[in-house]
Amino acid sequence: MPTCQNCHTEWSWKETMKASMILDTRMTCPHCQQAQYTSKQTHKRFMIYTPIMLVFVIFLPQIIDLSLTATIAFAVFLIIATLSATPLLLNLSNEEEFLFDKD
Repeated sequence: MPTCQNCHTEWSWKETMKASMILDTRMTCPHCQQAQYTSKQTHKRFMIYTPIMLVFVIFLPQIIDLSLTATIAFAVFLIIATLSATPLLLNLSNEEEFLFDKD
């Protein structure tokens, strides 16, 4: 679980999900109210896992010849599993870190 880099308090799964659902790079620590950002390491992880999940959703049902209903159920399961695992993969930083340097 992510830990606030300011107050060093570990966020709960629910707090992390709530903070990460906002479409902003800045998240507010529910304990000390300081701004926290996703770390560069987290950005790298998501750059790796997102294409892998897309490949699974698009190609695996075709490879194992699933019906349309099973394919939809499989895709929904993978989406829910991925969203549920997001707090476990999230690391926080006090400063906004970019994957590529802004020069």
